[in-house]
Amino acid sequence: MTEHRLAGRRVLLVEDDKTVSARIEDMLDKLGCVIVGPFRHLPEAREAARISQVDLALLDVNLVGVLSYPVAEILAERKIPFILLTAYGVHALPADRPDWQWHAKPFQEAELVARIEGLVEQGGI
Repeated sequence: MTEHRLAGRRVLLVEDDKTVSARIEDMLDKLGCVIVGPFRHLPEAREAARISQVDLALLDVNLVGVLSYPVAEILAERKIPFILLTAYGVHALPADRPDWQWHAKPFQEAELVARIEGLVEQGGI
């Protein structure tokens, strides 16, 4: 079996829903990614974004009623690519951040994998 091109990538996972988190973890595990997290609350997610050595991140926009934008800001400052996951569509994203990547929830696994691969190619990771 050939190794997936995402194998070995360190992925920060920020997701408060345990079912969604488990699904993403399973998907990333099958791809051979190293999962950092999951983090379910803003303070721990912010700290992880600040200090973790990761290649990319998947962030739920809404963490137990709190927006995860501070985590995204840290990642953007560190030039770590990320995808925001949201059930609220593009309207849930800050208007002053049109460059932020996002993907709709619920998601099809193949579509999310394709978005992650695109992000990796874009960022030259």
